[in-house]
Amino acid sequence: MRDEDLIAAADRVAVLAHRLAEVIDLPTVEQLRQVAAGFGDLEAWVHVERGTASVRVVLAELGCPRDIDDDLARDQVYIDAEAMLDPVANRLDLPPADDLAIDALIYHPHRVRLRAGHWAVTVAVVQDDTDLPVFVEVDFSYGSDLPGRLAQLAGPVEPAGPAGGLGPGVL
Repeated sequence: MRDEDLIAAADRVAVLAHRLAEVIDLPTVEQLRQVAAGFGDLEAWVHVERGTASVRVVLAELGCPRDIDDDLARDQVYIDAEAMLDPVANRLDLPPADDLAIDALIYHPHRVRLRAGHWAVTVAVVQDDTDLPVFVEVDFSYGSDLPGRLAQLAGPVEPAGPAGGLGPGVL
């Protein structure tokens, strides 16, 4: 993939990230499809099920290293994929993820974790098995700011009253 194509794809994903940042409640499949629609030739998968939601976008497919006979060329697939992570993550212009952020791609060692509102964002090199292609993907998973969202839903806390007392108006 040419650098210009990668940057253009990352820019389209950045638009998606900012759209998702505005989604604060768990969306339905239809709502999520509407938010994720219209990103040209990028492949995206939308998933909503029992309290979770995610969108996965493929930025680049680099082929299956197992199909390459030359060891150096095989290694180059992984090197090229890893080299894409930082430029894409920087282009998204998002803050880093906190410790409570969901990490849907935890088993993929080469990844950058970010946050877009209530969504955890992971840019990663993904290869699900040695006989499958290598991809550079961006995963958006709902639930990256659960403590903040719970505090927002709970609202302000009223003072309990004087220290040691039973509260206002109680003798």
